[in-house]
Amino acid sequence: MNATDWRIPPSVTRWLAEMPPDAPVAVLLRHSVRDQLPPADAGYAIPITPV
Repeated sequence: MNATDWRIPPSVTRWLAEMPPDAPVAVLLRHSVRDQLPPADAGYAIPITPV
């Protein structure tokens, strides 16, 4: 995967649009466990693990 393949899921953008504009909101995002990254690699090509 490269930077042009990455997409924000439509459900996330919908939830963000539904947040009240006049109230404080906290957003919790979770990422997947990944295999070890090579040195100086951002990890975009490493797939999500079953974990």
